[in-house]
Amino acid sequence: MKQQLNPPANWNDFEDLCHKLWRSIWGDPNTQKHGRRGQAQHGVDIYGKPSYASGYHGVQCKEKDRQLAKELKIEEIETESSKAQLFTPKLESFIIATTAARDTKIQEKCRMLSSENKFGFPISVWSWDDISDEIQYRPEIFEATYKDGVDVYNNIELHLSPLDSGDKLMAFMTRPCVKEFMSESTMLYLSCLILEFYDNAFIHGNASEVKIQLLEGHILSISDNGKSFDPFKELQNKGRGGHFTILEFKELCGDDCQVSYCYKNGLNVTILDFKNDFLKKEIRPLEIEFPCSSDCINTRREAKVSAIQDIQRIKKSGRKIKLLLKSYGPISGSMEYLNSLLTTVGNRIESASIPNGSEYQYEELLKSYNIPYTVR
Repeated sequence: MKQQLNPPANWNDFEDLCHKLWRSIWGDPNTQKHGRRGQAQHGVDIYGKPSYASGYHGVQCKEKDRQLAKELKIEEIETESSKAQLFTPKLESFIIATTAARDTKIQEKCRMLSSENKFGFPISVWSWDDISDEIQYRPEIFEATYKDGVDVYNNIELHLSPLDSGDKLMAFMTRPCVKEFMSESTMLYLSCLILEFYDNAFIHGNASEVKIQLLEGHILSISDNGKSFDPFKELQNKGRGGHFTILEFKELCGDDCQVSYCYKNGLNVTILDFKNDFLKKEIRPLEIEFPCSSDCINTRREAKVSAIQDIQRIKKSGRKIKLLLKSYGPISGSMEYLNSLLTTVGNRIESASIPNGSEYQYEELLKSYNIPYTVR
């Protein structure tokens, strides 16, 4: 049973707690506090590079006196987000963590600013309700901070509303009680699959809640209260993104996953029952070659367009990448393509294969991202 935890007594303790929490969520031991009070921090108190992301994420800590019912104001969201634009290197995501209570108006504002891409990164707010819930799934943090508390909460489930951001799902997937049952590559792949279901439930199904559960260590249950919608039947024949997601899932899992769907009592329920320790296996990388034999890449602009298409495919997939660079076409186009991929999804590229004689062109760029390569 979850407990009602009291927030830290002062800002410094709250920042310490947030530092521990996001270091755990991000899986980045190098997560750091940014400067100290009185220094220009560009709206960022904590920053790090999540294991599941390609760039830096930042957190701003906002302590609010709950006894005085002080709330986080919409103006503060815009002010702090504007400051965070000056953070170097550029943030990929910005979170405002607060001891204030959950506020629908604040959540709606963040979702609007994110959809408009007003500041160049998605913005989300974690209220004390969210932070308190997440702490109770992380024994090391919970037991060190609340020494007199009861056992850590181990019911492996997550409830998401249309106002929640994707980072809540990533927090769920990186909980110790979830990580023990799956490899990192499987975690990343399934996160992208769940996000596809999540988007469809809220955008097309008009759902007000999505519930995710991990049962018995190998059964993933995804339910929502939207309109009747069988994702494995409907998505297979609709849209490029959904179509690719379902076909890829079937190719990867094959007989190692039994899929079932039902619509009952106003709920869509999709069950993914994984067999043969599939969740603990490493997902094989997605192979991408550039340029494809069917491509006509004559300019850097055409290479950029091709890179954008492949980046979208990579983000949809959630898999690591094996990159195969071909020798035909202008080298400037290949360099433009490679640079675009590395700056956007560089952490997802597992290895590269380059043509003989091209080492001097690609070597420095690949080494700067610590990407191993072979010459063929």
